[in-house]
Amino acid sequence: MSNGKTSATIDLDSSVAISDIDRTIKFLEDLKKKILAVNSAKYGSDEWWKKSDAKAIEEYKKGNFVTVTNDKQLKEFLDL
Repeated sequence: MSNGKTSATIDLDSSVAISDIDRTIKFLEDLKKKILAVNSAKYGSDEWWKKSDAKAIEEYKKGNFVTVTNDKQLKEFLDL
């Protein structure tokens, strides 16, 4: 019977070591980090906010920002 899911059984007498499972978990965690670094996180998620904040701080440190001190400058900046 095929429901689109794959199942696996583990022979309890097998020699699968906990260290093998730990290595697999570490590999998957590293892979997830790499995928998230390439793909944008879902908008509004915690991961998205972390990336957004880090990028904003980076840009600020580079001097990539505009200072607006009054409503006239704001209107000019927003091109209103």
